[in-house]
Amino acid sequence: MKTELWYEREFGPEKELRLFFSKLLRECLGMKNGSGVVKGIEEYKAGRPFSNVFNRTKKGNYVFTPTICCDFLELTLRNESFDRAVKVIQEWGNGLDECNLDKLKQCPNIEKNETEMGIYCKCIAAIYDGKDFKDKCKDCPIKLIYEILPDIENEYRTNYVCKKKILERYDSSVQEESVSKIYNDIQEFEREFGNKEFNINEVCELFEKCIQCMEIEDVRDYKLAYIKWYTARLCTWPYFKLCLLQANRYDERVVYSLLQSASVICNSMQIIEDEFQLCYNIEMDKIISYLSLAYQNPFIVKY
Repeated sequence: MKTELWYEREFGPEKELRLFFSKLLRECLGMKNGSGVVKGIEEYKAGRPFSNVFNRTKKGNYVFTPTICCDFLELTLRNESFDRAVKVIQEWGNGLDECNLDKLKQCPNIEKNETEMGIYCKCIAAIYDGKDFKDKCKDCPIKLIYEILPDIENEYRTNYVCKKKILERYDSSVQEESVSKIYNDIQEFEREFGNKEFNINEVCELFEKCIQCMEIEDVRDYKLAYIKWYTARLCTWPYFKLCLLQANRYDERVVYSLLQSASVICNSMQIIEDEFQLCYNIEMDKIISYLSLAYQNPFIVKY
């Protein structure tokens, strides 16, 4: 039975970007596990150059850093699998249409370094040292992949935090029923709260139900807006926030994204008077979360 990896239990960039990188490593380098050794090149950087990317304690870090990109390019060059890298990136949704694989055979600066396993070829060593590409490198796959991987990450994180797409209806009746069930469970929890002995396990069970809303596209539905707001409020409830922090599952970007979605849903609907309080709560919580996000990650938000 396959063991679920920590990032497969996440939502948004931390999960999707690692799944994407895992596919690149599997198809280009034959790696079954991103934290493991590089198949056939075990000596390279002690054999585990990508382990930090898949380390749960470093999940807040960016995936496609310059070092990670350089290591990936060097190893893909040694493995002669740039064509596979181009195909996987194209499947993700980015073109690379002007990629010229023939340049890999023509440029003397990208000859594989056969003698020293931990040393980059001249081209990638220059990239790592911060030197610019030359004009003749325009459609070289090394240049294109080095530039497009961070672009994929930045675009995904930005879209995730600022998602604004609104659907008129749910993808399926099952999804709509699931939203109603979660909404009713929240109402029942709120009615019972304080009337019986506090049970943290019940809070955790409710959270696991609520967080499923992250996988549902924004729909013009008051119940979905309420669930997304309530999930964010649950995350920031001091008692439960401490539990999430201890389990390394608290992420302010997730909180802000939930509130952003809830806000956009409400703004796309005709809200009756009884629902105004929810709108106020969403906007107040969103301001607080935005300030927290800007304080913690000043370069991830647009001012």
